[in-house]
Amino acid sequence: MQFQRLTRGGTLLAMNVDLEAAQVLGAGDSFLKTNEPEYSGIETNDPAEMVEYFTKACHTHVKRYAVFNSLFRSISNTVSEPFMTSRT
Repeated sequence: MQFQRLTRGGTLLAMNVDLEAAQVLGAGDSFLKTNEPEYSGIETNDPAEMVEYFTKACHTHVKRYAVFNSLFRSISNTVSEPFMTSRT
């Protein structure tokens, strides 16, 4: 499997992801090997940077993350500090 953006003869346009970091970074690490910098113009060895060129996030997961983040910030502003830290 090869991406058009990374390799001559690549057939894939994008990879849809659900915002799972392990999934995205694993793909970035895997596709680093197929990158042809002279063709793509992408000269990086960082999987996190590589994925910016071929991933698309699921709209539902992005919305869910935005709502969760907003709710979490709202709660963390009203709950005192001891309840927001883990106890070991």
